[in-house]
Amino acid sequence: MDTENPVGAALAGTVTNRSQRRPRRRRRLTRLAAVGVSALLLASAPWAWTKVAAHGHVYPESTAPAVDVVIVLGTGVAPDRHQPGERLAGRLQTAAALVRAGRAHVVLVSGDGNGASGDEPTVMTSYLAGLGVDPQRVVADPFGLDTYDTCARARQVYGATRALIVTQSAVRSPENPGVREALRGT
Repeated sequence: MDTENPVGAALAGTVTNRSQRRPRRRRRLTRLAAVGVSALLLASAPWAWTKVAAHGHVYPESTAPAVDVVIVLGTGVAPDRHQPGERLAGRLQTAAALVRAGRAHVVLVSGDGNGASGDEPTVMTSYLAGLGVDPQRVVADPFGLDTYDTCARARQVYGATRALIVTQSAVRSPENPGVREALRGT
């Protein structure tokens, strides 16, 4: 049998080895694809949860519900450290418009009071005064270092039970911030 045709026997063994390698390669590629899809789903989970949780609670300025408190989350201060950056100015302009429209009574400005870019709450308070918001209606929280801290402090320290948060989403321009209702029912 194989002793009569040693070349044929050698080739037959090679074909068998190649055909055995193909299923292994397919399994590896399938596993790699499954790991890649799983990683993508895992990385997308926070974004998807945020979209689902925010559904029905994100408003343009014109349709924002009336509340006692509007919260402005801090973000970059201009390089001069005395004016808000472009994004922050847009948020503050929206908060001032909500106060002027009677949809909010108090503005809680929250940010890092000792930040590398400057004292965000002080800059925000000053800018709001320049927009015509009564300084008595502005409360500065210099310890709102992130959104969670800000919301927790708004409830625990300042007693807010329902508020609007003024911020931008990735698709909104700085001139058109979105308004997010927060603290409701929590």
